[in-house]
Amino acid sequence: MRFSLVMCTVNRVREVARFLASLDAQTYREFELIVVDQSGDDRFCAVLGPYLDRFALRHLRCPLGASRARNVGARAMTGDVLAYPDDDCVYPPDLLERVVGLLDQRRDYDGIVGAVAGSDYWDDRAGPVTRNKIWWQGLDFSMFLRRAVIEEIGGMDERLGPGSGTPWGSCEAVDLLLRAMSRGRRFWYEPAIRVEHPGPIGADTSLQKDRKKARAYAMGKGHVLHAHRYPLWFVGYMVARPVAGFFTSLIKCEPEEAMMYATYAAGMVKGYFS
Repeated sequence: MRFSLVMCTVNRVREVARFLASLDAQTYREFELIVVDQSGDDRFCAVLGPYLDRFALRHLRCPLGASRARNVGARAMTGDVLAYPDDDCVYPPDLLERVVGLLDQRRDYDGIVGAVAGSDYWDDRAGPVTRNKIWWQGLDFSMFLRRAVIEEIGGMDERLGPGSGTPWGSCEAVDLLLRAMSRGRRFWYEPAIRVEHPGPIGADTSLQKDRKKARAYAMGKGHVLHAHRYPLWFVGYMVARPVAGFFTSLIKCEPEEAMMYATYAAGMVKGYFS
């Protein structure tokens, strides 16, 4: 079983170097890395060079857009299993080996979805991915899909995700899984498969930038909820969660956190109607 790991990146040289080191430490070696570079220059050549004789590695380029880049990479895959590692994530050394074991055990499933190390947001119970639970199960950089899934549904919706040029800045992975599930594909969620996600090095964590990102992510979620015809009670529940967070933060005298929750709730509603 061979993995095709499609990683899109824009300018994050140090983060990519960190991921490459974690990939080179994998106990399972049947993989290729396809780097889809949207930086517009040659800054990654020196970073990628030392690994060209360590494992199969290709360096592609394309215009901005995370979903667009992932589709470019997926069209170039030669493996049996497709994954979309973020450029700022880290694979534990035995990750691919454990995923292979699960895919062998769950031959009646079309892919494995894992969780994030150090986060309690994601579902802590293993089981089939469902339409309602997918919002706590579907994560782009920790899902591993059999090749037939992408061949059938054609990849990610390029109108969704960061750099798409639309207001819908997230949920491209959830949308992909939902489209596949609507065609009868099945996925297994395994929280014991955990990808580390320390995030970008030296990132701008200003409140203004965080709120802008939260709004874009929330609008993506609202749009996907509408596109996949979720019942109004479920949409209401999803909006009520950040609303509850807003009031809880006010009670705790945390105005900045309250504003983040308010931004997210409003963004989800706006995305649903856009």
